[in-house]
Amino acid sequence: LKLFGSAAGTMADPAAQNGEEGQSEEERIAWLRARGVQIEMPEDRNKAKTGSTGSGKMHTFKYVKIPVDPKQDIVECTAQVPVEEAQGDKMTSVLEGAFADTVADDAVLESFSKSQGGSVGIEALRKTMAKGGCESFRIAAPTEDNGREAVYLYLDESGQLKGLPRNQRAVDLAVRCGFPADISLLGDMYVARVKWTGATALLGNVDFALADLSPAAVWARRAGKDNLEFQKSTQPEAHESAQAVLGKEVDHQEHDEGSYTWRDEGDDVEVSVSIPADVKGKDCKVTIKPGKLVVAVEKASVQLELQLWDKVVPEDSTWTVSGGKLVVTLNKANADEAWASLTN
Repeated sequence: LKLFGSAAGTMADPAAQNGEEGQSEEERIAWLRARGVQIEMPEDRNKAKTGSTGSGKMHTFKYVKIPVDPKQDIVECTAQVPVEEAQGDKMTSVLEGAFADTVADDAVLESFSKSQGGSVGIEALRKTMAKGGCESFRIAAPTEDNGREAVYLYLDESGQLKGLPRNQRAVDLAVRCGFPADISLLGDMYVARVKWTGATALLGNVDFALADLSPAAVWARRAGKDNLEFQKSTQPEAHESAQAVLGKEVDHQEHDEGSYTWRDEGDDVEVSVSIPADVKGKDCKVTIKPGKLVVAVEKASVQLELQLWDKVVPEDSTWTVSGGKLVVTLNKANADEAWASLTN
């Protein structure tokens, strides 16, 4: 999968202007929050200024650190914030100072200053980097189907100026979510999840554990599709461009999922299951539905029940048994869309 345009932070939403017509201010805010827009209200700022002591109760959530050094282990971390201050994404404050360890040399700073027409002085750049700014990059968009949850990477906003190395493990994670392999993610990375809840779509941090980095995690398997769905609703022109490229860049590689393999063949998806050579077609039961594939081979103790990545056309799909293989050919309902996974 490929995404065109920015997937980090707040995406421009051309549909938002139409969606706001005839709505009250509260409805408009809820509508925007449900689409991933983070909104800070005046009462939030006033509360921060007054420094309310609150109830003393804490909101706890997990997040993950992916060190740029591949020899260092990926670790699960825990953050706590006062319950009264838990609304919104708190990772930038949690990570305050996390990127304050390195500063670019003067030659690099001078070159950057000149590229900006001298509007930013070297000393100002040095102070900014020494403080350690945090930038967020969304790798999984919120949709109604995924419970309005989003996953973000958090990185050093001055990583390029500091000359930080590429974080390959973070790149691999982003690629699994539908981003191109040449994406630039530099330095240590942190991964966290946010969720919009309630009728007013309040935003808050929820757990992202070490186990959530598994390619088999539900969010990871559907991230590419969710990102494209979000892009379709907010950036329809960019989505059309992405789909045009997807139709030309089908990945024909065979993917081994242990109990079966699958391959995207463009118009079709081929699923292959290894079975004993003496198994015949009459010994197999294959059920193909628009969004589901069920394979049962009693003699081989094979039982697969797969929710498919996208819709297929059952009447145009086939299956055969030959040479110790049961091969199912699924005819895509959307022939132009490449499959990032067999299952949803």
